[in-house]
Amino acid sequence: MGDKQPTILMLAGEASGDQHGAGVARELKARWPGCRLLGLGGPAMREEGVELLADLDRLAVMGFAEVVRHLPFFYKLERRIREVLDHDDIDLVLPIDYPGLNLRMAKEAHRREIPVLYYIAPQVWAWKPGRISRLAEDCDHLAVILPFEVDVLRKAGAQVTFVGHPLLEECVLEPNELEFRKRWKLDGDKPILALFPGSRVQEIARHRDLFLATGRMLQESRPDLQLVWAKASSIAASHFDTSGLPVVEDARSLLAHSRAALVKSGTTTLEAALQGTPFVTVYRTHPLTYMLARQLVQVDRVALTNLVLGRDVVPELLQGAATPANLAARLEPLLDLESTERRVMVSGLADVKNALGEPGAATRVAGLAAEVLAKV
Repeated sequence: MGDKQPTILMLAGEASGDQHGAGVARELKARWPGCRLLGLGGPAMREEGVELLADLDRLAVMGFAEVVRHLPFFYKLERRIREVLDHDDIDLVLPIDYPGLNLRMAKEAHRREIPVLYYIAPQVWAWKPGRISRLAEDCDHLAVILPFEVDVLRKAGAQVTFVGHPLLEECVLEPNELEFRKRWKLDGDKPILALFPGSRVQEIARHRDLFLATGRMLQESRPDLQLVWAKASSIAASHFDTSGLPVVEDARSLLAHSRAALVKSGTTTLEAALQGTPFVTVYRTHPLTYMLARQLVQVDRVALTNLVLGRDVVPELLQGAATPANLAARLEPLLDLESTERRVMVSGLADVKNALGEPGAATRVAGLAAEVLAKV
């Protein structure tokens, strides 16, 4: 490209992608101060200078059944992105996770001979093998954040680089526990069970009552146990009003200062691993979504902590198995500082942290963008 300042289309569809995309946008601006960044994202990407075609409010849906209701919106959005690809002189498309939309947009870019660098490549290894070949064909390079993905994707013919996990860049000094509890009006002495029900409205609806019932059951045998909700920035506090429990928006600090956690399966499982906080992971979804997923998914684990190491580090309870009694039984020994279950899990979580690489993922992605553009 020579000295040309590139125009890059960045496509993020949920809160985590917005955060990771913002880091990449910052590094792209540092490398090319005059570059133009546009695409999909949220407030973090907007603050880093990305011109947004649509924001996260309408994008953050998931599951087969849930997406169907939003199809008209997605049809219009895809048409708008195709118009951008045709008329805005795009030099590089940089999808970030969010496979439902981004796999199709990668294909559209490939058809137009626009290079594609896919960051946080979708977990196609968990689905039909044919999707891996499609990803390799439509993308010039894949930047992956889980180490075991490299071999799977290279076997399919993809150009792939393990860039490390972006969560490693977000490790900050935690406030001391006294300050943390004072800030969020928590009891100064009671051990905390952190409740992470999810970052989407439909996840809150499916997990909130289950998590609350589990916590109340544990309090019957541990009256000193303090239950605390973790609220994602994408969720209104009103979703937790009826429980009467404290609500904390600082997830990493909450994990750092909790005795244990109950966590909806997803990225938070890796955040808990980085903090060394024992937890049980759970997931409930629409019955139709679950039924279809059972037919398509090729892996026997869902928690990222377990997938990273290829063994069961934390318990996974899904759909009907996720009952208050089952969850409480798995959490009970993790609340005991001297239990064998807790000691073994803490050791396993340390192994997960060591496997996630080194900080600097966003810088490495910007470097890969330069490499891809240099070949144009």
